[in-house]
Amino acid sequence: MFREYDVVRTARRLNTNIDKEQQGEIVIVFEDETKAYEVEFVDESGNTLDVLTVREVDLEIVIR
Repeated sequence: MFREYDVVRTARRLNTNIDKEQQGEIVIVFEDETKAYEVEFVDESGNTLDVLTVREVDLEIVIR
């Protein structure tokens, strides 16, 4: 389980903007049976690429 503000990366490509291993930060944890996370994905310069609701299986922890 991830927590708010964990830095994560994607385990697979999510859409045309978010490729596999794209880093992001969890901004909201949805505490229901689906275990979903709102993640802000950024580029190397810190610019937001997308904000998506992502399932736990699609993420890997980078920094806790």
